[in-house]
Amino acid sequence: MCIRDSPGILYFNSATVAAIETVRTLRQDGVPVYFTIDAGPHVKALCLAQDADRIEKKLATTPGVLRTMVAGPGPGAEWLTTTP
Repeated sequence: MCIRDSPGILYFNSATVAAIETVRTLRQDGVPVYFTIDAGPHVKALCLAQDADRIEKKLATTPGVLRTMVAGPGPGAEWLTTTP
Protein backbone atom coordinates (compact mmCIF):
# COMPACT_ATOMS: atom_id res chain seq x y z
CA MET A 1 0.00 0.00 0.00
CA CYS A 2 2.77 2.42 0.89
CA ILE A 3 4.60 1.89 -2.38
CA ARG A 4 1.41 2.29 -4.43
CA ASP A 5 0.43 5.52 -2.69
CA SER A 6 1.09 8.84 -4.37
CA PRO A 7 3.71 9.83 -3.53
CA GLY A 8 4.92 6.37 -2.66
CA ILE A 9 6.67 5.59 0.62
CA LEU A 10 9.44 3.01 0.68
CA TYR A 11 10.68 1.90 4.10
CA PHE A 12 13.19 -0.60 2.73
CA ASN A 13 16.85 0.34 2.87
CA SER A 14 20.00 -1.33 1.57
CA ALA A 15 20.23 -3.58 4.64
CA THR A 16 16.63 -4.71 4.07
CA VAL A 17 17.42 -5.76 0.53
CA ALA A 18 20.70 -7.40 1.61
CA ALA A 19 18.89 -9.45 4.28
CA ILE A 20 16.31 -10.57 1.71
CA GLU A 21 19.12 -11.67 -0.61
CA THR A 22 20.81 -13.55 2.26
CA VAL A 23 17.59 -15.47 2.91
CA ARG A 24 17.18 -16.24 -0.80
CA THR A 25 20.78 -17.46 -1.02
CA LEU A 26 20.31 -19.71 2.00
CA ARG A 27 17.17 -21.15 0.42
CA GLN A 28 19.02 -21.78 -2.85
CA ASP A 29 21.62 -23.64 -0.77
CA GLY A 30 18.90 -25.94 0.54
CA VAL A 31 18.06 -24.28 3.85
CA PRO A 32 14.27 -24.06 4.29
CA VAL A 33 14.00 -20.37 5.23
CA TYR A 34 11.60 -17.67 4.06
CA PHE A 35 11.25 -13.99 4.83
CA THR A 36 8.46 -11.61 5.71
CA ILE A 37 8.57 -7.88 6.40
CA ASP A 38 6.39 -5.68 8.59
CA ALA A 39 5.49 -2.09 7.71
CA GLY A 40 9.09 -0.96 8.19
CA PRO A 41 12.49 -2.19 7.05
CA HIS A 42 12.73 -5.15 9.43
CA VAL A 43 13.12 -8.58 7.86
CA LYS A 44 11.85 -11.66 9.68
CA ALA A 45 13.36 -15.00 8.65
CA LEU A 46 10.98 -17.91 9.18
CA CYS A 47 12.67 -21.27 9.63
CA LEU A 48 12.81 -24.52 11.53
CA ALA A 49 14.31 -24.37 15.02
CA GLN A 50 17.23 -26.60 14.02
CA ASP A 51 18.29 -24.07 11.35
CA ALA A 52 17.94 -20.91 13.46
CA ASP A 53 21.59 -20.66 14.59
CA ARG A 54 22.96 -21.08 11.06
CA ILE A 55 20.55 -18.49 9.67
CA GLU A 56 21.19 -16.04 12.51
CA LYS A 57 24.96 -16.25 11.96
CA LYS A 58 24.59 -15.68 8.22
CA LEU A 59 22.26 -12.71 8.68
CA ALA A 60 24.59 -11.24 11.33
CA THR A 61 27.34 -11.02 8.70
CA THR A 62 25.06 -9.39 6.12
CA PRO A 63 26.19 -5.83 5.28
CA GLY A 64 24.04 -3.24 7.03
CA VAL A 65 22.40 -5.64 9.47
CA LEU A 66 22.86 -4.11 12.91
CA ARG A 67 21.25 -6.72 15.13
CA THR A 68 19.68 -10.15 14.89
CA MET A 69 17.27 -11.81 17.30
CA VAL A 70 16.09 -15.40 17.51
CA ALA A 71 12.52 -15.96 18.69
CA GLY A 72 10.20 -18.91 18.77
CA PRO A 73 6.46 -19.29 18.69
CA GLY A 74 4.47 -18.27 21.73
CA PRO A 75 2.04 -20.43 23.62
CA GLY A 76 -0.93 -21.84 21.78
CA ALA A 77 -4.35 -20.28 21.78
CA GLU A 78 -6.53 -20.88 24.77
CA TRP A 79 -10.21 -20.42 25.47
CA LEU A 80 -10.88 -17.85 28.17
CA THR A 81 -14.10 -17.95 30.09
CA THR A 82 -15.53 -15.26 32.28
CA THR A 83 -18.17 -15.51 34.93
CA PRO A 84 -20.90 -12.90 35.11
